[in-house]
Amino acid sequence: MRFLREYTRINRKLEAKYFKQILSSLNKVRDELIAFIKVSGIIAAQQRFNNTLVINGIAETIKRLYVETGVIHARRNYKELREQKQFPGLGFSQTWTNNILEILRLFLTDKILFTASETTKNELMKVLIKGITEGWGVDKIVSTLETFPGLKYQAERIVRTEVNRAANLGVSEAGKSFKFEQNKRWISIRDTRTRGANPKDHANHLLMHGQTVDFNSVFIDPRNGDILYQPGDPNAKAESTINCRCTMELIAKRDERGRLIRKPNSVLQPIQI
Repeated sequence: MRFLREYTRINRKLEAKYFKQILSSLNKVRDELIAFIKVSGIIAAQQRFNNTLVINGIAETIKRLYVETGVIHARRNYKELREQKQFPGLGFSQTWTNNILEILRLFLTDKILFTASETTKNELMKVLIKGITEGWGVDKIVSTLETFPGLKYQAERIVRTEVNRAANLGVSEAGKSFKFEQNKRWISIRDTRTRGANPKDHANHLLMHGQTVDFNSVFIDPRNGDILYQPGDPNAKAESTINCRCTMELIAKRDERGRLIRKPNSVLQPIQI
């Protein structure tokens, strides 16, 4: 499917770009922990680290990720809709940017930072706890932290989740901007990594593939009843969004004569920040 291939291609490029930046922030957390261990010892580092919010440094990276990803996909999907009827140029980029930043501010920044902080701490604490339990010295704990692969996996999870979430916010923004009514169709990457391939998965995004609803309605997971306005919905459970690769396609509605159906209120009002 051309739509999904292009969506995946764009996201992989963005993931590669932002992975390096996110991993750099996580490595700084590790390096700060190592420096503290060398000065104050392992037990003191564990106590201090366990009670600290870390990785505040990723906030600006996440902001850039959301704006770039969201606007790319908003522009792409709006263009797809426009091709069904000729209109003048796009002209919505600043509105899309404003709206994405507002959604990020209202719903996501704290959630992303807190979750990333806790999971990063959990990964690094595994090394500290193992070292304390087995009586490692400072040198062995430091060398283990320096080569620990967990932060790479953590950076991959953050980037994959947030690029996909931002991309689908962009798709939604395109739909809001289009002056004609639409349906939206859930599109899943159907492979063994997709939710539902394992009978024990919390969600079943394989079964959601092709589910089509009105643009203003919601998708419903047939396995657990989870409600999502879009793939990666910030209001949905983490079990339904972390590492999700699904997207949605916008389909313009037509009347019995095949004409596009204008929205009752078709003037776009940007969110004021």
